[in-house]
Formats: sequence, C-alpha cells, structure tokens
Amino acid sequence: MHSRKNNTTQSASSKNVRLSVNSSSGSQRMTSLSLVKARLKKNWWFLPVIGVLLTISIISVKRLNQTESRIESQAKNNYLPVTVTKVALEPLKAWIASEGTVRAVKLKHLTFDFEGEVTYIAKRDSGRILRPGDRVKKGELLARVDDREAVADLNKAVAGVIEAQKQKSVAAADVAKAKAKVAQAESQVREKQALYAKALSSLKLSQTRMERYKKIYQEGVISADDFDTRSIAVDTAKAELVAAQAAITTAQKEVESAQSEVEAAQEKLEAADSAIVNARAQLTQSRVGLEGSRLYAPFNGVVAYINIRERETFSPQIVNSQLGGDYQGILDRVPIVIVDPSLLEVSVNLAKTDRKQVVIGQTAIISNKSYPENHSDDTSNSKNLIKGIKAKGRVFGVNPVVNPGRRSISATIRITEGGMKLQHGERVTAWIAVDGKPRALVLPLKALTFREQKPYIFVVNPEKAVVEQRSVKLGIKGIDKQEILSGVKAGEYIVVEGQNRLVDETPVKIVRKVDYPSPSLPFVLNNDDE
Repeated sequence: MHSRKNNTTQSASSKNVRLSVNSSSGSQRMTSLSLVKARLKKNWWFLPVIGVLLTISIISVKRLNQTESRIESQAKNNYLPVTVTKVALEPLKAWIASEGTVRAVKLKHLTFDFEGEVTYIAKRDSGRILRPGDRVKKGELLARVDDREAVADLNKAVAGVIEAQKQKSVAAADVAKAKAKVAQAESQVREKQALYAKALSSLKLSQTRMERYKKIYQEGVISADDFDTRSIAVDTAKAELVAAQAAITTAQKEVESAQSEVEAAQEKLEAADSAIVNARAQLTQSRVGLEGSRLYAPFNGVVAYINIRERETFSPQIVNSQLGGDYQGILDRVPIVIVDPSLLEVSVNLAKTDRKQVVIGQTAIISNKSYPENHSDDTSNSKNLIKGIKAKGRVFGVNPVVNPGRRSISATIRITEGGMKLQHGERVTAWIAVDGKPRALVLPLKALTFREQKPYIFVVNPEKAVVEQRSVKLGIKGIDKQEILSGVKAGEYIVVEGQNRLVDETPVKIVRKVDYPSPSLPFVLNNDDE
C-alpha cells in the first residue's frame, strides 16, 4: 500500500512537470511565431525571390533528367555504320613486290674520242635533224666531228703501207735473185765435181797403163819414147784432177757468196715485212682515230638521248668529268645514247629475307603503279595496281651477295611479254610469284589495321552488334589479299570500311556486305607459273 502511494505521488509530480514544460514550450513557440511574423512583415519582399529560385531549381532538375535520358537513348541507338566481308577459304598465290627500274639489255653510250667541231648530224627523210625516239640501223653514221687531221693521218698511213709493200717487193726480188745465184753456183759445183770425177778416173786409167807399159819397156818390147808418152799422160791426168779440184773449190765459194746474198736479201725482206706491219698498225690507228671522230649505230635501235648540235665544239672532258658521278649527269652529256627497246629487263632490290624465295625462272608481272608501303591499302589501290600491269617476265638472275649499303639483294627480271609498253629508265613495280596455296584462309588487305606495328582486324559479333578487335598472325601475301594463320575463322564477318573509328566493343551497324573476288590479271599464268 505504501509503495502504490509513492508511485501515485511520483506520477502526479511528473504530470505537473510536463504541464509546466509544455506551458513553457508553448510560450516559447508563441514568442518565435511572433518574431517570425514580425520579420516577415519587415522582409516581405524576400518571399517572391525564394519562389523564383525554387521554380528555377525544379525546372533545371527536370531538364537535366530529360538530357540524361536523351543521351542514354542516343547512346543506345548510336551504332557506327561499317562495311563487312566474309572470311573465305580460296586459292592464294604469294607475291613479293619491289620497285625497280626498266633497263634496255642493249644500251650503248656513243662518244667522240677527241675534241672537235661537230660537222655532221644524221638527218631523217624529212630533212630534220636526228632526235630522241628516232629509229636507227646498225652501221648508220649518226654524227661526225671535224676529221680532216684524222683523214690526213689515215692517208699518210695508207701511203706508208704502200711504200712498205714496195720495199718488200724489191727485197723479195733480191731474195729470188740471190737464190737463183745459189742454184747456179751449186750447179757449177756439181759440174766441177763431175769433171773432177772424170779426171780422177782418167788418172787411174793412165796410171794403170803406165804400170803395164813400164813392164813392157823394161822387157824391151817398146821404146823409151812410148814409155815417156804414157808417163806424160799420167802427169796430164794429175794436172786435170788438180784443176778440177780447184774448180770445185771456186764453185763452192760462189755458192757461199750467193747464200750470203740470199741471207742479206732475206733480212731486207724481213725488214720490209716489219715495215709493213708497222705501217699497217699505223693505218689501223689512223682508222681508229678516224672512227673516233664518227659515231655509228652499233645495232638496230632507238635514240634515247642526243646532246650535241652542229657547229658546236665537243670535248671528251665534258663526259669524263661526270664519270663516277650522277648517272643522269652522264646521260645528259654523252653525245648520243642508243637503246634496243625490243629486249628490256627490270632491276629490283629485294629484302635479304626474300633471297631464298626468289629463284631464276619465276614469273613476274610489271606494273607502272607504285606499291603501297603497308597493308592498309584500299580496293581502289589494288585495282589501280592491277590495271597498271603492263608486262610479264621471268627472273633472269639473282645476286647472292647482299649490298652492304642498301642491305638488300638485287635481282634482274627479263621481260617476255608487253615490253613495248615499257620505257627505258621507267620506275615500275615488279611482282614476283614465289609461292602459292590451293586453300588458304584469306581476307582483303584493306581489312588489316596496324597498331604499334602489329596487325589487327575487327570481327563483327552479330549477337551483341559490336566488334571484337583481334590480333592475327599473317601468312603469305597476295596482290590484294592476305592469308591469316590464326585469329579468325572462315565465315566470320570482318570490317573492311570504317575500322579506323573502331575500338574493341564498339557498337556497329552493318550497312553493306561485299565480296572480293580474286583479281583478273592481264597476262595468263602458265602451269609452270603456279
């Protein structure tokens, strides 16, 4: 009971306290409202400003929300338009391309050997002076400088040859005369030797008879006169034998004398021969000198350059000063340059890594269009390259030595078809067929994008309507297509136009699908070209 009373007392106290507090609070609120009303009455103009600010804030928030909604809507519908093609499996021929220069296989620089005034330049039927582009025939006289001195030297050399030939004729006659004397002297020797033999035979016969008559004389059969007669006959035979021996000696000396005359005449003949050789050498030198004053066409061809005029003085120093210098400078100073346009070749420089791929006999096609330095060429470039193909040829030679300055190897392509469409000195692009595959995964060159020197393609994901940027591995390269070894599959669509604005996961819209058939070359490739 006591506790309940205490609780009742405490509750009553609490109520009294709350009533007191509430009364106090109420009084305070009334005071605050009074203050607010007083202030509002004093600053009534501030209320419209607050209303305007609130209205502007509400409008700004609504517009911001509308802009964000529109941006989100546009973002959802902002697809980039692209053109695509399908990755295909098809045959592909690999080509190595390089720029080169057309050269005539037959080319001749014609220049005079000595200084002189140009006195003649060939003329055509119309009477005009020879000019570049004119055809010439082998052996035709094209130009001449003042050759009077050379002609005089030639005439002098001709006279020297004639005089030497006369001296030779005289020496040959002397040799013949001396040989005749030798023959005559030898004949005399033979005659004297015959007389000597006869005298010797007579002596022996006389001596035999004398011995026989000597015995008869000793026996008294014949007289002393008869014996003396036989003795005299022996002495006479001995004298005749001595005379015959002397005659032989004399005849032999005459032979020796005649032989000496032959030797002397032979020496004169040899000297005459030497004089003829010298005279002919001088004649040849004079003829060469005369030819050095004239320019003849070395073969049937066309005039490529002509840098002389009549009545102008030519000096070999004009050409020699350019030797070892700029080749064009030489062409601009050599009197006449002749080329044979019927046989041309193209000299190209290839990367040393291509050395094992390029071999003699491979087919090459020649275009007068420049080769793009990277893969990102468009279809029009490829078409222009193909339209620019003018000729066909074969690899004629490959230099196995790397040029240290250019760090490349040189190759020569001999033109076999279409040479009439090319000109000597023209810059062209040579495509050499080096490899091929019957089935390769290919895409157009224009589909490739290079970033940091790495090849990429953009593949369309049809489900998400976005593109995937993929790194690819390249295989062999055709004229306008590239083999892909990895990074894409056959049948997938890749972007060929509009990829420069793309990144991975960019929303796209396919506006066109195109096919890229293999290019049609103006020259038929034979079976051995495949």
